[in-house]
Amino acid sequence: MSTEAILTLQSQIAEAKLASHQLAMGKQLIVLSYAAEGTNTQQWSPASLPALKLHIAQLETELARLTGIGGRRPMYIC
Repeated sequence: MSTEAILTLQSQIAEAKLASHQLAMGKQLIVLSYAAEGTNTQQWSPASLPALKLHIAQLETELARLTGIGGRRPMYIC
């Protein structure tokens, strides 16, 4: 279990949740960049809110796997 990997995932989850909130509140475009992974940039618009929620669930699943917390797999409902 790498502390750096856990902190990176926690940061990405926080950014993605903030982006989800901003989209839900009416912002038209959100851009997330993950510097730790090079030039990994993702853009989200209100139409892609379900995909963003799926992305958050995947990040949370990876975090749970790294920390050993939680044994259930997420259910994706679109």
